Amino acid sequence: MMKKIFCLIAVCFLFFCNIKNVHAAMTYEEALRYQKLYPDEIYARKVKMKDTYGEKNNIRVFNLLKKEGVLHTGGSTMGGKGERTGINLLINYGFEDEEIEPYAYIRWAADLEGSPEGNYAPEKMFIVFEDGFIKTIDLQGWEYKYQQLMGWFSTMWCHTYGGRIKLSDVDIYDIYSHGKISAVSIDDGVKGDNLNGVKHFFYSGTKDSEEKELLTKGFAHAVKILEIDPNTIEQKRIALEKEAENKRIEKVKKEVEKEIREEMEREALKKQILEEMKAKGEIK
Repeated sequence: MMKKIFCLIAVCFLFFCNIKNVHAAMTYEEALRYQKLYPDEIYARKVKMKDTYGEKNNIRVFNLLKKEGVLHTGGSTMGGKGERTGINLLINYGFEDEEIEPYAYIRWAADLEGSPEGNYAPEKMFIVFEDGFIKTIDLQGWEYKYQQLMGWFSTMWCHTYGGRIKLSDVDIYDIYSHGKISAVSIDDGVKGDNLNGVKHFFYSGTKDSEEKELLTKGFAHAVKILEIDPNTIEQKRIALEKEAENKRIEKVKKEVEKEIREEMEREALKKQILEEMKAKGEIK
């Protein structure tokens, strides 16, 4: 009897371990072996950075869009403004001495027309497919840098924005399953979801066709390296939508609370002013 119970426990243990492993991403060593199968499409890199303890350490990443991503230099010192862009798709495996769940992210940078003080605030990235479908992704914030580039005869001023978009399994699988990517852009920072005012990361037509094909392949590689299970996507989508709705409600609650506090302060100040005016005999 005890032997049967022990066997049952062992089987259950192996069953649940297998379930966990099915949904786990490749280990770093497995990802390195996978990368060697596609040396012209995936680049393994170790970047020296300071870790959480302030020590220099190697962070392990895989570039899925050329060695340094796709960079375009635009604008001129004669025109006085920059129009540069840069984009890359990467998978982060963390520092060498830590174990993290690897994740994919898009690294981007672009020169826009103005500064945050001028109410420039990009919000969305748009990934366009050959059939016209557009996948919209939140930028998840950004950093801003005001740069001055010196030319031969004049100076070019650049309002440079940049950031990282951590991609969910749902984002990756949606992009992977939809087909060939034909364009990628962000909004111009003026009107949010404004497809008429965007900053493009690729040239139109055939000029960047190889790079766009590499990006399409990059998302396919991400699905394999992260071992994204298509059977879990809809469940994860529901969970993300619920999380987003909870965040929206929480944001609205904070806005309403702020309005209530301001109204209470206004009423208290109004009461104080009325008492002062009565004391002065200005009103009865």
